[in-house]
Amino acid sequence: MPWYPPRSGIYGGDVSFFYATYLLTGIGLVIACGLYYWAWVSWVPLLRGYRLRQEIVFLENGAQTNNLVKVPIDQLATWDAEHDKSGRKLEEAITPEIVNFTKVL
Repeated sequence: MPWYPPRSGIYGGDVSFFYATYLLTGIGLVIACGLYYWAWVSWVPLLRGYRLRQEIVFLENGAQTNNLVKVPIDQLATWDAEHDKSGRKLEEAITPEIVNFTKVL
């Protein structure tokens, strides 16, 4: 347990350096990754004049996946009006397959 020092002191144990180095390194990496993600999603788009939006992409085999799209700020209102929150175009949100499936139920 790196939260508690060894009985022989903070520099004791099976290594010759500070006993909680592993713990501090791990916490530092998690914080650094969180800061990088925040900068990539919030700060960089703000400085470059775009916002990230999610778009649903349908693959040839019928599977679907998500794609992040850079939408310029001046086109953001149009993008939000044409897409739902999941990133699907509004005219594609209800397909004939879904309508027929709901009629069966």
